[in-house]
Amino acid sequence: MQAVILKCPPRAQFHFGKIALDVDTSLDETEVVIHSDTLFSAIIVTVDKIFPKESNSFVQYFREGKIRISSAFHCFEKSQDDYVWFLPKPAHYNVLEKPVDNEDRKWLGRVQFVSKRVWELGLKPSEWNDDCVILQKEFVLHKDELPGWNAAKIGKLEVYQTHSLPKVSIHKPSKEDSIYFQTNVLLAANAKVAGAPKIHYYFLLDTPGLPEPALTKLKTVLAVIADAGIGGERSVGCGRLEGVDFQDFSMNVSGNGALASVSLINPAEGEMNLLKSWELVTRGGRQTEKDGKLKRVKMLSEGALLAGEVAGRLVSVANGNTAYLRNGKGFSLPVHQNALPA
Repeated sequence: MQAVILKCPPRAQFHFGKIALDVDTSLDETEVVIHSDTLFSAIIVTVDKIFPKESNSFVQYFREGKIRISSAFHCFEKSQDDYVWFLPKPAHYNVLEKPVDNEDRKWLGRVQFVSKRVWELGLKPSEWNDDCVILQKEFVLHKDELPGWNAAKIGKLEVYQTHSLPKVSIHKPSKEDSIYFQTNVLLAANAKVAGAPKIHYYFLLDTPGLPEPALTKLKTVLAVIADAGIGGERSVGCGRLEGVDFQDFSMNVSGNGALASVSLINPAEGEMNLLKSWELVTRGGRQTEKDGKLKRVKMLSEGALLAGEVAGRLVSVANGNTAYLRNGKGFSLPVHQNALPA
């Protein structure tokens, strides 16, 4: 298993469309992570451009689990080859311990990510005050992951911001309908914090049984994606990357077989009994020129607690003759036994 680091320039901006039920554009809102179905689409579209005869083979590699990817989360680059990795907060953490009061429930609900070390140690939310710092009320970081930094300095770090800008569409019939808002996610530069780490996105890649020639092509595809950028609104400067890097990645967890997802998952038939705690997210629904609006599909969000490995499946969201697939194949990591419900 490897971490694929999407190297980002300082203050890089991205737009990852998020369609709300009450709006007709995906520009109004943005995701802050790159979901695994978005990465899958970027990979397959790029394969089709540079290795057109290999497109169906690569889809099949995903379907058979020979290529497995997580969603892409934030990471801190402390120095060359030395990173702090953030992972999605497991969904069951919200009910793992009885909250003291309403405020206790609220602050825990705002937390979205925990660092790899917090995950590996199985630290419960009640233990975070002693050993961790919470950045922007969303990211739980273990103090040991930034050696030489005190809690006050760590607490000054930011990971990202979101910015909404008014735009005017030239295709709307009336002036009133032409104004819309585009929301981008902006990676923090932390210019006022001495020695602040660089911030990138990364995702996990596992290729069990993938033929070596296909792996070589996959790495070429990822390099092309890094060169072209990722996400929407690239014509106005969003989605720019500086390159791609690969780092070995392993988990040191004392577990009992329970897992938590680090990808979106659409469970296959017969896998529902493995789901223990989860949240749902709606994906799809994009408007296309040729095939109209694509279908929507429900996925398990990242952080779902699972009793065992959930393979998941690729799901068709096509609304016409053109094939459109959403990646609901699962990618999960072991959960520490101390951080499981009693």
